[in-house]
Amino acid sequence: MNEFITIATPAITAMLTVVAIIFLIDGLVDILTDTIYVAWRFYRRLVFKQEHRPLSENLLDPETEQLAAILVPAWQEDSVIGQMLDNTIKTLKYNNYVVFVGVYPNDAKTIEAVREATARHPGKIAPVILDHGGPTTKADCLNGILKYLHEFERRLGHRFEFLVLDDAEDLVPAYELKVMNHLIPRKDIVQIAVFPVKAKWWEFTAGHYMDEFAILHLKDMRTREWMTGIVPSAGVGTGFSRRVIDLACALRGDAPFDKNALTEDYELPLSLANHNVREIFVNSGVKPDRRNAGLPKHSSAFLYANQVQAVRSVFPRSFSAAVRQKSRWVLGIGLQGWEHLGWKGSLWHRFMLFRDRRVLIGNLANVLGYVLVLFTLSLWGCCYAAFGVATFPNVVPAGSLLWYLIMANFFIMCFQLLSRAIATFKIYGFVHAVLSVPRAIWGNIINFEATVRALRIYFTARRNGVSDIPWDKTSHEFPG
Repeated sequence: MNEFITIATPAITAMLTVVAIIFLIDGLVDILTDTIYVAWRFYRRLVFKQEHRPLSENLLDPETEQLAAILVPAWQEDSVIGQMLDNTIKTLKYNNYVVFVGVYPNDAKTIEAVREATARHPGKIAPVILDHGGPTTKADCLNGILKYLHEFERRLGHRFEFLVLDDAEDLVPAYELKVMNHLIPRKDIVQIAVFPVKAKWWEFTAGHYMDEFAILHLKDMRTREWMTGIVPSAGVGTGFSRRVIDLACALRGDAPFDKNALTEDYELPLSLANHNVREIFVNSGVKPDRRNAGLPKHSSAFLYANQVQAVRSVFPRSFSAAVRQKSRWVLGIGLQGWEHLGWKGSLWHRFMLFRDRRVLIGNLANVLGYVLVLFTLSLWGCCYAAFGVATFPNVVPAGSLLWYLIMANFFIMCFQLLSRAIATFKIYGFVHAVLSVPRAIWGNIINFEATVRALRIYFTARRNGVSDIPWDKTSHEFPG
């Protein structure tokens, strides 16, 4: 057994060194991004606020409303689509819009739910029954909606000035269209924040989405916009000016969304980066009119988490559902994005592409590190129990390269967990900020499984000559 330990120890050390190098690169990328974010915050405080008026009801409400279209693709969404449409139409602080809901002819339950909602809200909902069965891809459904929208415009005699993407399970914020109306057409693409609905403290699967989106839509998207001027769509809460939709149709033959992409929303803004498209990310609140709200001057009603205009959704609660959803994201952003978009653009844009695609290795390395540590502990435990060998395998020799890598990674990990906790605290409060630390481990396991599944689906499809990977449905529930 001692001979086995002698042979296994250098092998474990070598594998741990590789994993530690991956961790170090990953951590340095995050530190650089966070440093740039801090610089942006200083710039915003010193310059931006002096040049721009904050969003408020007093600013947005008096503005003339452009005709807007909300596009909602739906496949087997009969359990949520009616509630989503009712809630959206009830809460939106906007009048001049139509919701286009794309459904498939072989999805009778969803068609019936949309028709019932249309009867409850005449003139506000336009059901779009595609000319082929489903499921296909979300992009294909969106293209079908756009084709119908053009026919609808010809009949109506009016032109929709901007289009907004939302999903069948979303809680759409009241001022979503007002914000889009204010920024478009000065901006071509507007992305507002997306935050999961608060989960119970013990729901680690749903909870890890809260942590990840808090970081992404409080910090990372802002940094990306400032560095590159490009804001990938989150698929919901995204507004497109008519100019950019017409441009995408001209470039892609009346089908602006790539039907072969599982993350068509992510790809479209990036694919238009060389066409003078102006993009912006918005995660600020809309300040209420104190006179209308009857709020005292010292009111704390302007707390960021309550006033931010963000789309809210219930994210998967089960491990398997989260793996299915995230495997679609990894496949679409990491693999198809690499295949379709390559590595074009400025240095900072390519840096962000690397940041998007590093999950292909990083997600695997995280769990490999866990496995190596557990294997080392198990080896030592078995040797001690069976042979009385109490000497722990010296897999990390003091003063070695691996020793220094682990020390550096430890401090970087503490920084990353602190950053994660602060972001979660801003949106969800102290309890979830503390829970974000153990949820990081659970999230790494989900991301590992999702990456393995995405790689399997992608390479199986390529081996079989399949370019169109169908819609991998995630069951949804509407927020209570």
